[in-house]
Amino acid sequence: MDQADQAVDWAGDRLGSYDRWALVPLLLVALYLVVALLFRRVLPVLLDQVVAPLAVLAVGVVGIGALTLEFLAAQPFRLARRPPPRLLYAVGDLTVGAIPTVQRWLRGLGRQVWRLAWLRGWVVLLVAAAVLAWWNHGWCDRHAGASCAAPVTAWQSTVGDWWRDVTR
Repeated sequence: MDQADQAVDWAGDRLGSYDRWALVPLLLVALYLVVALLFRRVLPVLLDQVVAPLAVLAVGVVGIGALTLEFLAAQPFRLARRPPPRLLYAVGDLTVGAIPTVQRWLRGLGRQVWRLAWLRGWVVLLVAAAVLAWWNHGWCDRHAGASCAAPVTAWQSTVGDWWRDVTR
């Protein structure tokens, strides 16, 4: 947030009083482009190439751990030459059946995330507007002063002043 604040302060100092009206819409457009890039390019690659393989690996490790516990729990029965309880067989069968299914589902999810590349523009705009509102909300906390006005509020008053000057 500090870098965004510094950029807005820098741009605001260099713009004239009526030129500041462009600051908030330009910030919204920049946020839209960044969020669109993240959602449509970066996030799908990250989820498909990094997160999904790591999740598949983690599920495999959990499966190996469950089968190891099943093996260790069955060993006392085998040493006594008695059959292990059927519950242990059920746990092993469930593990052997569920792990490949979950891994296949995770791989498919990694491929399905490429649908984010076709994410509707209004969703990206909604996320960008939410980020702008979140940034705007804490402005006065980060800029303590007697006459603090959040950027969107200042933009509204600047545009209102401009409109009154134009319509007179």
